[in-house]
Amino acid sequence: MDVSLELIVALALTVLAIAAAAVYLRVFRRGSLRRSAVLLVGIANSGKTVLFQQLSRGQFISTFTSVVPNSGTFALHGDKSATPALYKVVDIPGHDRIRHRVLDELATDAKGVVFVVDSANLMSELRTMSQFLYDVLSHRSLAVPVRILCNKQDLLTAMDSDNVKSQLETELNIIRKTRIAAPTSLDETNDTTTRELGNPDEPFNFEQLGSQVTFMEASGKDGSHLDALRDWIAQL
Repeated sequence: MDVSLELIVALALTVLAIAAAAVYLRVFRRGSLRRSAVLLVGIANSGKTVLFQQLSRGQFISTFTSVVPNSGTFALHGDKSATPALYKVVDIPGHDRIRHRVLDELATDAKGVVFVVDSANLMSELRTMSQFLYDVLSHRSLAVPVRILCNKQDLLTAMDSDNVKSQLETELNIIRKTRIAAPTSLDETNDTTTRELGNPDEPFNFEQLGSQVTFMEASGKDGSHLDALRDWIAQL
């Protein structure tokens, strides 16, 4: 395919994805209640959609990179109670042109956030992942519990949650210094949608956020350790 034609196709697909997301958001917001949804967020290929399928169906389903949100209201798979509670879960696309817009639109509907990390490929995506995590944690409308899920623990290259936490803290500290120093006119993140993240006079660590952020390990592919995630969602 000619390079110019490839570019046109890529741009067309991006426009269609953004338009589809906009339509979804109008429909979702029309029928939503405030603080009723759990948001699955993260960058592309972190495994959010696989986790969504595990939570809703209790099985692994091979997926493609999502360009529109997936949502469902369902009893979490594995709930054996006579009258299981229903939970609204939204899988936000990780595409870099879509994720921030959808997150802004759904922030006031969120009662909890699951930030999904590809712990098997952490270092190759650390900067992009950390920048998005910073945006989530500093978002004024997202002062809700956040569970950082270290996904893909079925792979030999996966880092454990302690190592993931340490790497993220180091990177978030660098990002915080950069954003604090950046003039508002040059840094779009320094606006009314953000709040201060932790104590800027000390190196960043997640303990500065109190109990807002917790970590866990799991595998969306084999479903291991997802009962802990279901319990966390049920307690929100």
